[in-house]
Amino acid sequence: MKTKLSIIVLLAGVIFCAGCSGQDKSNPTTETVVISESEAKIITGAIVEADFIFTDKGLSFPLMSKLDDLIVHFGDDYQVNAAVSCAFVGEDKEILYDGLSIYTNPIDGVDTIGEILVSGTSYLTPRGIGVGATRDEVEAAYGPGFDEQGVLVYISSGIEGDLEAPRLSFFFDSQGKVESISYFIALYTQF
Repeated sequence: MKTKLSIIVLLAGVIFCAGCSGQDKSNPTTETVVISESEAKIITGAIVEADFIFTDKGLSFPLMSKLDDLIVHFGDDYQVNAAVSCAFVGEDKEILYDGLSIYTNPIDGVDTIGEILVSGTSYLTPRGIGVGATRDEVEAAYGPGFDEQGVLVYISSGIEGDLEAPRLSFFFDSQGKVESISYFIALYTQF
């Protein structure tokens, strides 16, 4: 097992270094992959803080971070739904990309991420779980979690019902496969 893990980490390091080698990125047959340390090795064992951070292509987008950073990464090809916030001064927003929805609240004039909802198959959690995984696969990666009306929920504090702690929720379709994954924190409890 240690040998396999060492090979995976070594391979990830080689891929990471290749991404920094200055190759011509305009060649459509060449794809540079940048892998963060958290993506280079799948998290195992007890639930940790990194389980509650959405990552994409080596970049991390934690809850309570600025929306601007995420938009710089994903680009301007999105839709916006906005409404007057009932908890803060300004507008709550829903930013819609293909397979990804980001929900924000205005905190001190900054659109702050309160939830990232993954519905596309292109994104994996730090434990390698994505849309289409079975409930058994989720529980094998994360443990039993809390069942909230068929939604499998993991809370960073480990306390069932804790509304102030970040949570990771897996929603299942009628066949018991993950149809969406939510990274969530109730921002109104944080300020």
